[in-house]
Amino acid sequence: MLRICHQGADLVIGHDDLLKYTGRKNIIAAALSYRVLKWMLPTLSPDRPPERRHLLFRLGFAGPGLIDCFEMATRAQSDGRLTVDPDGAPPEAPPAPSGRFYFEGFYRERGCSAFPLAGFFPPDFVHLVCLYQEGGGTRSEQAAYLAMKEDVAATILMAADNDLFSRWVWKRDQHQPDVGACVPATR
Repeated sequence: MLRICHQGADLVIGHDDLLKYTGRKNIIAAALSYRVLKWMLPTLSPDRPPERRHLLFRLGFAGPGLIDCFEMATRAQSDGRLTVDPDGAPPEAPPAPSGRFYFEGFYRERGCSAFPLAGFFPPDFVHLVCLYQEGGGTRSEQAAYLAMKEDVAATILMAADNDLFSRWVWKRDQHQPDVGACVPATR
C-alpha cells in the first residue's frame, strides 16, 4: 500500500485504487506507477509518510495512465509539482511511446530515481502500443495485445524491487535549493 500524508491525515492507496482511477486500458501504467511509488515514498521519507504537497516528480514519459496514477496518489500534476522530460532519462531506461520509463521523485532534502530493468517489456512494446492502444487491429490482435498487457502488469506487480528497478537515492546539494541541484548519493 502507498502511504501519503494529506493535510495531517494519512492516506492509504492501493494498486486497485490507481487502476480504478486510470482504467484497465492503462493496466501497465497502474502497475508501474504503484511499484515505483511504493519504493519511492518510503525512500524519500523513511520515518513517516511524506506530505503530498512537498513531493515533486519528473517523469521521462507523459503517458496518460502514468500521469493519472501520479495525480491520483500525489496531486502533483494539478499542483504543478510534476514535470515531464522525455530527453532527461538515461538511455538504459526502457523506451516508451514518447520518451522513456524513467521516474525521479523529490521530497524536502531527498531525491531518488528509478527505471525498470531490461526484460519487463517485450522488445516490440512501443510498436504494439502505437498499433493497438487506441483499439486498432483485428479482434484477435486486440485480444493478444490485452493479454500481453495483463502479463506485463502481473510481472511488474510480482517482481522484487531489486529485480524490477535500477534505483538511485539522491541528496540535495545544500548550496543550490532547486530540484536540479541534486547529486547522486547512493545506488
